[in-house]
Amino acid sequence: MGFSYMMMRRYSDAVRTMTQVVVYLSRTVHLARPYQYEQVTKRSEQMYKLIAMCNNLCPQRNMEESVTSHIQDKYPDQLARLGKGEESMFEEFFGYAGPKSIYPGIPNYSDPNQREISQTLGQQWQTFLTEIRQQQKLPLIRSYLKLYTTISTSKLSTFAEMPEDQLRCCCMCLKHKTIGQSKTASAAAGSPLTGQLVSNSNVDFFLEKGVVHIADTRVAPTFANYFIKHINKLDAQILELRAA
Repeated sequence: MGFSYMMMRRYSDAVRTMTQVVVYLSRTVHLARPYQYEQVTKRSEQMYKLIAMCNNLCPQRNMEESVTSHIQDKYPDQLARLGKGEESMFEEFFGYAGPKSIYPGIPNYSDPNQREISQTLGQQWQTFLTEIRQQQKLPLIRSYLKLYTTISTSKLSTFAEMPEDQLRCCCMCLKHKTIGQSKTASAAAGSPLTGQLVSNSNVDFFLEKGVVHIADTRVAPTFANYFIKHINKLDAQILELRAA
C-alpha cells in the first residue's frame, strides 16, 4: 500500500503508512523466529529506502524521529546523492525496494524473443523517473525559499541560475507537486483512496507582482520523544547491569 501511495504521488500517506510498519517491526523483531529474521530485516530496509525517496521528493513536516535517525545514520551518502537528484541513486533504491511487477496477460510462449515481461518490470520505474525529472529543480528552489520571508523573482532566478520565466514555471510546479490528496483524521477509517486536497509542503509561498512571499510554517520542536528515548535506553542499561 505504501508503494502504491508513492506511485500516486501521495507521499505523506506513503511515509505515514510505511513508518507505522517499520516502527512495529523494529519493536517486535526480537519475537521473529530465526528463519524469519532475515526476511523481516530486508523488508524493513526496503521500506526505509522508499521513505527516503518520498521524503526527498516531498519533505515531511513531521516524521518519526527513530525512522529519520535510522535513515540519516545508515544512508548519509545516498541521501546526499538523492538530494542532488541523481537518477542512478533513485534507480538503485527503486530497484531494490520496489516490488517486482509482473505481466498481467498471458505471454506469447511461441515467440522466444517476446519482451513483455521485461518491459513490465521497467514500466513502473519509467513512470517514477518522469516524476523525478519533473522535480529536478525544485529542491534547489525550496532550499532558497526557506531562507527568506520575501524575495523578488529576479533575485531568486539569479540564485537558481535560470531565466525568470522558467523560475515562475518551477514555482508553479512546486506548488502543484506539493498539493494532493492526503488522509485526514476525519477520513482515517474510510477507504485508502479517500482523502482531502491539502498542501504537504514544508514551505508555503505565493507570488504577487514579481515578489515571492514565504509563510513561516516551521513546527515548534518537541522534546518529549527525545527524553522518552533516552529514558528507555537508561532503563535497558540498568536491567543489563542488574542481570550481570
